[in-house]
Amino acid sequence: MSNYFLKCEHCGHLNEMKTSYLVFCGSCGKKMHNNFSNWQMLNPGKSFESYQQEVCVSETQYQAIEADKPKPRKKISNKTWIGILIGISLVIIVGLGTSYVIKEFLFPNLEKYRDGKWTTQTCGTLGLSIDAPIKMKPSDLIEDEIPEESKKYLLSMETYTSSVMNQKLMIMTNSVEYVPEINASLEGAVQGSLNEIKNKPGLSDFQQDVSPLRKGELQGALVTGKYKENNMIIGYRMAMFVKGNAMWQVFVAYDYKDKAGYEISERIINSVSITTDFAMTQPQFNLLATIN
Repeated sequence: MSNYFLKCEHCGHLNEMKTSYLVFCGSCGKKMHNNFSNWQMLNPGKSFESYQQEVCVSETQYQAIEADKPKPRKKISNKTWIGILIGISLVIIVGLGTSYVIKEFLFPNLEKYRDGKWTTQTCGTLGLSIDAPIKMKPSDLIEDEIPEESKKYLLSMETYTSSVMNQKLMIMTNSVEYVPEINASLEGAVQGSLNEIKNKPGLSDFQQDVSPLRKGELQGALVTGKYKENNMIIGYRMAMFVKGNAMWQVFVAYDYKDKAGYEISERIINSVSITTDFAMTQPQFNLLATIN
């Protein structure tokens, strides 16, 4: 005997017709006015079998509808995101922390970069570009830091860093495309990055402020703050954006005592441009890329 299903006019749920007395939807709980009793009053003399054939969805139709439903994207927890982003955060830390041990007077004040020539630079193939006073170049620093168990979530990763590793200023960008089954979690991405920075040995006086940020249709977050390392106060500004299974991150760190550093970081973050119409020709894990 074939099964039939009654579609709820409120939520669209297909309720299996196990009895002619089915009235309330099993999903939303609302009364379905296309029930058999109401239909029979408009069609006196007709049978329950006629009602099933004329009003309900057959088992064959039901299976076809279920097969055509889009598969839900896999949501991963913040804990998993933290694991995926460990490598990104570690590279940020390595690039900054070790550089400040060199004496400060060896490097010029940041007015040189603030007032110098700025150019719009494309950082990889995943749609990210920024204005910067230093040339950005692909970096492979992240390669050894990505945990093996995290790589299975990645289709592509592009990391760029400022080519001049000035000990008073560092710029990094990172673009990541995850497997299609994963939806990017903005909260998880932000917390994963901040946790790694805060947990670095030798870092103290960590301060952060997180606020919402938008670029067109993209939902994002702006993180600003400072911390102390090697007796130097480091200011930072980080922007993160997500859409579907993609994430973009821009990170600027600077000498907190140098006023021009804040102005540079603000201008870079304000210049962020992201286009989301990129198309990957095939799954790939590109480590010769960029970070923020």
